Amino acid sequence: MEAKALYEANVSEGFEGSFPYRRLAIIYRKEKSKADEIRVLNKAVVVFDSLVTTERKDVGPKLREFREALRKAKSKM
Repeated sequence: MEAKALYEANVSEGFEGSFPYRRLAIIYRKEKSKADEIRVLNKAVVVFDSLVTTERKDVGPKLREFREALRKAKSKM
């Protein structure tokens, strides 16, 4: 899947937008690839945690969203 490869490239670069992390987490959840879903969500938490001190207003809500998604993914292992 070409989109998956592009999202993975965004994740590996530490892209500061939420879309590729959300999409990959959904893709991996549907593929029942729990380890990859957790890896992507962990990376999203790291990226958005590093942005907390910036002036971006969307960082807090997105960080909470990714932390909750990560918690849920881990609890289903």
